[in-house]
Amino acid sequence: MTRGLAVLGSAVFFLIAPTTVAGVVPWWISRWRLQAPFFDLQLIRWFGVVLILLGIPVLVETFTRFALQGGGTPAPVAPTQHLVITGPNRYVRNPIYLALVAIVLGQGLILGTQGFWSTARYCGSASTSSFWLMRSRRCVGHLERSTTPIAPTCRAGCHACPALRRRRPDRPRVRVPRPSSPDRGRCVRSHVPAAV
Repeated sequence: MTRGLAVLGSAVFFLIAPTTVAGVVPWWISRWRLQAPFFDLQLIRWFGVVLILLGIPVLVETFTRFALQGGGTPAPVAPTQHLVITGPNRYVRNPIYLALVAIVLGQGLILGTQGFWSTARYCGSASTSSFWLMRSRRCVGHLERSTTPIAPTCRAGCHACPALRRRRPDRPRVRVPRPSSPDRGRCVRSHVPAAV
Protein backbone atom coordinates (compact mmCIF):
# COMPACT_ATOMS: atom_id res chain seq x y z
CA MET A 1 0.00 0.00 0.00
CA THR A 2 1.39 3.40 -0.91
CA ARG A 3 1.74 6.14 1.66
CA GLY A 4 -1.04 8.21 0.08
CA LEU A 5 -3.49 5.30 0.16
CA ALA A 6 -2.50 4.55 3.76
CA VAL A 7 -3.17 8.15 4.79
CA LEU A 8 -6.48 8.22 2.91
CA GLY A 9 -7.55 4.85 4.34
CA SER A 10 -6.63 5.92 7.88
CA ALA A 11 -8.55 9.19 7.46
CA VAL A 12 -11.65 7.37 6.21
CA PHE A 13 -11.42 4.78 8.99
CA PHE A 14 -10.93 7.59 11.52
CA LEU A 15 -14.14 9.23 10.33
CA ILE A 16 -16.04 5.93 10.56
CA ALA A 17 -14.83 4.04 13.65
CA PRO A 18 -13.67 6.49 16.37
CA THR A 19 -16.27 9.06 15.43
CA THR A 20 -18.98 6.44 15.86
CA VAL A 21 -17.52 4.92 19.03
CA ALA A 22 -16.64 8.17 20.81
CA GLY A 23 -19.21 10.51 19.27
CA VAL A 24 -22.36 9.03 17.82
CA VAL A 25 -22.97 6.21 20.32
CA PRO A 26 -22.39 8.35 23.47
CA TRP A 27 -24.68 11.00 22.00
CA TRP A 28 -27.31 8.36 21.24
CA ILE A 29 -27.08 7.05 24.82
CA SER A 30 -27.07 10.37 26.69
CA ARG A 31 -28.11 13.05 24.15
CA TRP A 32 -25.28 15.00 25.83
CA ARG A 33 -27.60 16.39 28.50
CA LEU A 34 -25.80 17.90 31.48
CA GLN A 35 -26.90 16.60 34.86
CA ALA A 36 -25.70 17.11 38.40
CA PRO A 37 -21.99 16.32 38.67
CA PHE A 38 -20.64 13.63 40.96
CA PHE A 39 -20.85 14.69 44.61
CA ASP A 40 -21.87 18.16 43.36
CA LEU A 41 -18.23 18.94 42.53
CA GLN A 42 -17.60 20.88 39.33
CA LEU A 43 -13.97 19.76 39.53
CA ILE A 44 -15.04 16.30 38.35
CA ARG A 45 -16.33 17.82 35.11
CA TRP A 46 -12.90 19.36 34.56
CA PHE A 47 -11.33 15.95 35.09
CA GLY A 48 -13.56 14.73 32.24
CA VAL A 49 -12.29 17.58 30.05
CA VAL A 50 -8.71 16.54 30.87
CA LEU A 51 -9.46 12.92 29.90
CA ILE A 52 -10.86 14.05 26.56
CA LEU A 53 -7.93 16.39 25.92
CA LEU A 54 -5.49 13.57 26.69
CA GLY A 55 -7.34 11.00 24.58
CA ILE A 56 -7.73 12.96 21.35
CA PRO A 57 -3.99 13.54 20.65
CA VAL A 58 -3.18 9.89 21.41
CA LEU A 59 -5.91 8.79 19.00
CA VAL A 60 -4.79 11.12 16.21
CA GLU A 61 -1.09 10.31 16.68
CA THR A 62 -1.72 6.56 16.64
CA PHE A 63 -3.72 6.79 13.41
CA THR A 64 -0.97 8.95 11.91
CA ARG A 65 1.76 6.49 12.90
CA PHE A 66 -0.20 3.58 11.45
CA ALA A 67 -0.38 5.37 8.11
CA LEU A 68 3.11 6.89 7.92
CA GLN A 69 5.28 4.34 9.74
CA GLY A 70 3.23 1.17 9.38
CA GLY A 71 2.22 1.69 5.78
CA GLY A 72 -1.40 0.77 6.41
CA THR A 73 -4.44 1.57 8.47
CA PRO A 74 -5.80 0.45 11.86
CA ALA A 75 -8.69 -1.13 9.95
CA PRO A 76 -8.53 -4.93 9.74
CA VAL A 77 -9.23 -4.84 6.00
CA ALA A 78 -6.03 -2.86 5.28
CA PRO A 79 -3.54 -3.69 8.06
CA THR A 80 -0.10 -2.20 8.40
CA GLN A 81 2.82 -3.68 6.51
CA HIS A 82 5.28 -2.93 9.32
CA LEU A 83 4.88 -3.28 13.05
CA VAL A 84 4.50 0.13 14.72
CA ILE A 85 6.40 0.18 18.01
CA THR A 86 6.96 3.89 18.51
CA GLY A 87 4.88 6.62 20.10
CA PRO A 88 1.97 5.40 22.23
CA ASN A 89 2.40 1.85 20.89
CA ARG A 90 5.70 1.67 22.74
CA TYR A 91 3.93 1.85 26.11
CA VAL A 92 0.44 0.46 25.50
CA ARG A 93 -0.60 -2.53 23.44
CA ASN A 94 -3.64 -0.81 21.96
CA PRO A 95 -3.53 2.97 22.39
CA ILE A 96 -6.60 3.46 20.19
CA TYR A 97 -8.79 1.58 22.69
CA LEU A 98 -7.18 3.46 25.57
CA ALA A 99 -7.80 6.83 23.90
CA LEU A 100 -11.41 5.99 23.01
CA VAL A 101 -12.17 4.80 26.53
CA ALA A 102 -10.62 8.00 27.92
CA ILE A 103 -12.72 10.14 25.57
CA VAL A 104 -15.97 8.31 26.32
CA LEU A 105 -15.42 8.27 30.10
CA GLY A 106 -14.44 11.94 29.93
CA GLN A 107 -17.78 12.66 28.28
CA GLY A 108 -19.49 10.71 31.05
CA LEU A 109 -17.73 12.74 33.75
CA ILE A 110 -18.72 15.99 32.04
CA LEU A 111 -22.35 14.91 31.66
CA GLY A 112 -22.82 13.99 35.32
CA THR A 113 -24.05 11.03 37.31
CA GLN A 114 -26.48 9.34 34.89
CA GLY A 115 -24.37 10.18 31.85
CA PHE A 116 -21.30 8.68 33.45
CA TRP A 117 -22.95 5.39 34.35
CA SER A 118 -24.49 5.09 30.89
CA THR A 119 -21.17 5.70 29.14
CA ALA A 120 -19.31 3.49 31.63
CA ARG A 121 -21.64 0.58 30.84
CA TYR A 122 -21.12 1.26 27.13
CA CYS A 123 -17.33 1.31 27.55
CA GLY A 124 -17.37 -1.87 29.59
CA SER A 125 -19.52 -3.84 27.20
CA ALA A 126 -17.70 -2.57 24.10
CA SER A 127 -14.27 -3.24 25.59
CA THR A 128 -15.20 -6.71 26.79
CA SER A 129 -16.80 -7.80 23.53
CA SER A 130 -13.99 -6.42 21.37
CA PHE A 131 -11.38 -8.01 23.65
CA TRP A 132 -12.91 -11.48 23.32
CA LEU A 133 -13.54 -11.08 19.59
CA MET A 134 -9.98 -9.95 18.86
CA ARG A 135 -8.47 -12.55 21.20
CA SER A 136 -10.27 -15.48 19.61
CA ARG A 137 -9.62 -14.22 16.08
CA ARG A 138 -5.96 -13.39 16.62
CA CYS A 139 -5.06 -16.59 18.43
CA VAL A 140 -6.21 -19.04 15.80
CA GLY A 141 -6.88 -17.17 12.57
CA HIS A 142 -3.85 -14.90 12.55
CA LEU A 143 -1.37 -17.72 13.09
CA GLU A 144 -2.81 -19.82 10.29
CA ARG A 145 -3.47 -17.16 7.64
CA SER A 146 -0.79 -14.56 8.20
CA THR A 147 2.06 -14.14 5.76
CA THR A 148 2.93 -10.57 6.70
CA PRO A 149 6.25 -9.73 8.36
CA ILE A 150 4.46 -8.92 11.63
CA ALA A 151 3.27 -12.48 12.23
CA PRO A 152 4.12 -13.23 15.87
CA THR A 153 5.19 -16.81 15.38
CA CYS A 154 6.28 -19.41 12.89
CA ARG A 155 3.74 -21.71 11.29
CA ALA A 156 4.54 -24.39 13.90
CA GLY A 157 2.98 -22.12 16.52
CA CYS A 158 5.82 -22.27 19.03
CA HIS A 159 5.23 -18.76 20.41
CA ALA A 160 1.46 -19.05 20.40
CA CYS A 161 -0.56 -16.92 22.74
CA PRO A 162 -1.81 -18.37 26.06
CA ALA A 163 -5.33 -18.89 24.73
CA LEU A 164 -4.05 -21.12 21.94
CA ARG A 165 -1.95 -23.09 24.43
CA ARG A 166 -5.02 -23.59 26.62
CA ARG A 167 -6.94 -24.96 23.66
CA ARG A 168 -4.24 -27.56 23.03
CA PRO A 169 -3.78 -29.48 26.27
CA ASP A 170 -1.74 -32.17 24.49
CA ARG A 171 1.17 -29.71 24.17
CA PRO A 172 3.32 -29.36 27.27
CA ARG A 173 3.87 -25.86 28.59
CA VAL A 174 7.43 -25.06 27.66
CA ARG A 175 8.99 -21.69 28.26
CA VAL A 176 10.76 -20.83 25.03
CA PRO A 177 13.81 -18.58 25.46
CA ARG A 178 14.23 -15.61 23.17
CA PRO A 179 16.59 -16.48 20.34
CA SER A 180 20.10 -15.14 20.70
CA SER A 181 21.78 -13.35 17.81
CA PRO A 182 23.05 -16.50 15.98
CA ASP A 183 19.59 -18.06 16.13
CA ARG A 184 17.66 -14.91 15.28
CA GLY A 185 15.07 -15.61 12.63
CA ARG A 186 14.94 -19.33 13.39
CA CYS A 187 12.30 -21.04 15.45
CA VAL A 188 13.75 -22.49 18.64
CA ARG A 189 11.47 -25.55 18.80
CA SER A 190 11.35 -26.50 15.14
CA HIS A 191 13.25 -26.16 11.91
CA VAL A 192 10.69 -23.78 10.37
CA PRO A 193 12.01 -20.19 10.13
CA ALA A 194 10.12 -17.74 12.26
CA ALA A 195 8.40 -14.77 10.70
CA VAL A 196 10.28 -11.59 11.59
